Amino acid sequence: MKNIIILLKLSQKYIAALFAALLFMSSFTSTLSAATSGFDLENIPLPKRTFITVVTDGIELNKVGMSAWKANFPKSVEQTLQFYRDQWQEPAVQNAPGFVESNLGEWQVISRLDGDYLITVQVKGKGKKRSEGMLAISDLPTLKGVPRLGKHFPKPSKTQVHNDIESTDGDVFSRTLIMESAHPLKTVARFYDSYYQQKGWQRQGLINEGAVYRNKNKIVNLAMIRERGKTRIVVIETTDG
Repeated sequence: MKNIIILLKLSQKYIAALFAALLFMSSFTSTLSAATSGFDLENIPLPKRTFITVVTDGIELNKVGMSAWKANFPKSVEQTLQFYRDQWQEPAVQNAPGFVESNLGEWQVISRLDGDYLITVQVKGKGKKRSEGMLAISDLPTLKGVPRLGKHFPKPSKTQVHNDIESTDGDVFSRTLIMESAHPLKTVARFYDSYYQQKGWQRQGLINEGAVYRNKNKIVNLAMIRERGKTRIVVIETTDG
């Protein structure tokens, strides 16, 4: 049981970081949807009068399968946590605790292992009598390995991939990468322009501020900005059919 508790606590910290990325991504893209697993919101107990907003219904974020929701709870943080303590008192998996709790800055996190899935509830105060937070269902097997972000995507040297998000909407596959490079913006722009044009892609738009590259049913949208001595890069790659 000790090893399971350690895994759950490490997973809580990782999921909390993914929450922040999800909120950022949902602010400028509408492709955070995909075929979801057999686990969904119905598997998470909710206090009465809880208001739920979908953030993503089944995507692969940093190689972790996840569905996530925003929640506004009609109870205080402690009352909300106690609700889940009561609901999850009995373990769902042999040799595992019913739940594990952590304190991550302003957030209180409670998680439960259920089969191959990790259910996470992340809560903070919203006034004296209410609270807000995030709910997530994550595919636990994908959390056991170290994901290789940005795999098979071209990158200049000294470039770090912070987030790698994959989703499918009908016949359209979408992949969004958020990266940071130590190279100047113009160097990064030349790298991608050279890479795609050598492979026969057509370029649209300005190179330095960003560009769109097309090749048959594939489109790559590239945007860059120089900030705090780093070049920040956002790439949205879509394949239709």
